[in-house]
Amino acid sequence: MPWSKPESIAPGAGICILASCLLLGCSGGESTESSDSKSKTKPNLSNSTHKVEESSNKDTFKSFDRYEFNKLIERAELYRKSGQLDKAARELELASKLDAGNVTVELNLAEYYNDRDDYNRAYEHAQRAVKLAPNRVEALLNRAKAAFHKASISDTDDYEKEAIADLKRAISLDPKNSQAQYYMGVWKSEKSNPKEAIKHYSKAIELDPSVAAYYAYRGMAYGNDGQYGKAIEDMTETLKLKPDRWQQRFARAEFYEETGQFKNAHKDYTLIIESGPEVAKARYMRAGLLEKMKDLKGAVEDYSALIKGNPGDDEALKRRGDVYMKLGEPRRALLDFNAAIALNTDLAVYYLARAACHEALGNSDRAQADRKTAEKAEHRKAIEKL
Repeated sequence: MPWSKPESIAPGAGICILASCLLLGCSGGESTESSDSKSKTKPNLSNSTHKVEESSNKDTFKSFDRYEFNKLIERAELYRKSGQLDKAARELELASKLDAGNVTVELNLAEYYNDRDDYNRAYEHAQRAVKLAPNRVEALLNRAKAAFHKASISDTDDYEKEAIADLKRAISLDPKNSQAQYYMGVWKSEKSNPKEAIKHYSKAIELDPSVAAYYAYRGMAYGNDGQYGKAIEDMTETLKLKPDRWQQRFARAEFYEETGQFKNAHKDYTLIIESGPEVAKARYMRAGLLEKMKDLKGAVEDYSALIKGNPGDDEALKRRGDVYMKLGEPRRALLDFNAAIALNTDLAVYYLARAACHEALGNSDRAQADRKTAEKAEHRKAIEKL
């Protein structure tokens, strides 16, 4: 699961402080803190205790055009209100060049670039924010997020150590900050330590039980720890808070399958097919589930729908052929295997499936020829790996 912006929660939507929300990795419009959370500080250009028209460190930074700075801030706010976040960021960049000692501007830009996956720029602005306000939790969280991403492409562990230190410091400064606990949980998940991750997610939920992301991530941690019952409970809670979280519905369906609750899994896949995105993925999942449920005709219907939507889907053709074989219809299966191989000549498993079909039809020579072709395909694959 990605550290910062999981597909399951969806990307954020812009300049976070300007928009009066802190979106370090949460979905568009959904803060990882509730609007009435006591643990959250939500500065913005209009009401922050840090006045944007004044440099926070006049002795360190050279004098600047105060009038031009204020105009840039005003334009940034107007762009933000109209949803033109890229233009707002451009104005803030100019403001930052005029007054690099303004922590609010630096925080806005750090969050904006973090949300845009531009972690080098995010780190640069977060670094400035931390230097200007070492005890500002939002600054520490922004730098931690950017540093974790930089760590993933770094040859050293310096960035990771810095990110961990930032998270620990954020928690020590504000033990009731649910986001800091949440990100510590994400880091533990990335380190394949689901039990520790669960502790931090649970703490985040205790501090703010209104955030869907916390349940979603804890649910995945429970799943990775083999606690599927608790994983289902957390995914259910996520869907109560955010019914349109389709990735969590997928996850719950898979957990239902894992625990043999096929009817419940079928309901979730069907709802996604009828109302959600990624219909093809849901059909694949439901078709496989129907095979487990021994509803082979239902599986054929789903694979047929996939093929109708995409005639070039060789995998759906091959899978439907497999089901036809289970139904005792090798001639229909042969048509599908032929079509799948015509679309993709490189997969040995396709030739082996057709070989079994030829055997069922009494064509031993053709079956042997397909098995030899499968061996050659496997040999080519082995060479490619070398």
